[in-house]
Amino acid sequence: MKKIIINILKYSTLVFLFWILIIVTRVYGGDYCTTVYNIFIIPFIIILAIINIITLYIIDFTRKIYKITNYVLLSLVFIFSVHIFFNYLNSEKELKQKFLVDDNRLSVYLYKNKTFEIIANSPHVTCHYFGKYNLENNYLIFDEEITKKKTYQISKKYKFNIIKKEFESVEEGFPNLIQDN
Repeated sequence: MKKIIINILKYSTLVFLFWILIIVTRVYGGDYCTTVYNIFIIPFIIILAIINIITLYIIDFTRKIYKITNYVLLSLVFIFSVHIFFNYLNSEKELKQKFLVDDNRLSVYLYKNKTFEIIANSPHVTCHYFGKYNLENNYLIFDEEITKKKTYQISKKYKFNIIKKEFESVEEGFPNLIQDN
């Protein structure tokens, strides 16, 4: 029992570092925000993980037992690889149209699979919001979730203006969606 507890404590920091790395690099499974500080956070976590792995192998070298460390490391690398694969799948959508909101800090991407992505840019943070849309009879209708998103600049329903080549909000007080070529 004591040996099991020691092994759990021994590998918990490595598991924790991989868990943090997955959280920081996640781009699937719903809305998320990234920050400019990820440029410093991700390499720092990777360096800590490498130092942790080297330390674990140095400890195992004195005992000549590498089996548990190899299994833990292979499992974590496999889980991280699956995570990277899901990130790739989320980024490989076929774009139908791209729109900009008046101040150009908000972009709306409509994909051919009837999903949308709203990207809200600010100086240090970029947030991505996802949902579904419907386009029929020159009306662009976002799902009910759009009202729950943190970006209040998007209306639920837009009508296409053929002359201006942009979507105009049916509701008052919302900016138009200007088509980006």
